[in-house]
Amino acid sequence: MTYADTVAYLEAQALGVGAASFWHGPQTNQDINYAEPFPQVDLYLLPAPLVGPNVVYQVNMSFNALDQHENGGPDTLGLQGAMDVLSQQFIAALREDEQFDVSERVERAPQYRKGARVATGFFISFTLTARAAVC
Repeated sequence: MTYADTVAYLEAQALGVGAASFWHGPQTNQDINYAEPFPQVDLYLLPAPLVGPNVVYQVNMSFNALDQHENGGPDTLGLQGAMDVLSQQFIAALREDEQFDVSERVERAPQYRKGARVATGFFISFTLTARAAVC
């Protein structure tokens, strides 16, 4: 599987579990795109070492909901909870697909991202193993 195929696959899975928009690579280094629908998923650039016949991706993603309160508010915990559930649904969907192997351990942490406005969500990190495109 190529890098582009893997990004497209992760995007399809994120949208399939309920993300409304998806961002990858340089787009994730910019401010949150408030003109696009939420929840939003950011996929950061993937290191992709070859290990034998496999590519082992170190995946870092954030699942973001629009938070109306600049300094946190009554909705912040609920929004983090919703993104917690969305990120768990995403991992469950990946684990159902036998073309990839998802690491047993998935690092997860609530996050609060402030730019022109605020997004609240969950950050996840895990390894994803796939067969290399050329084996």
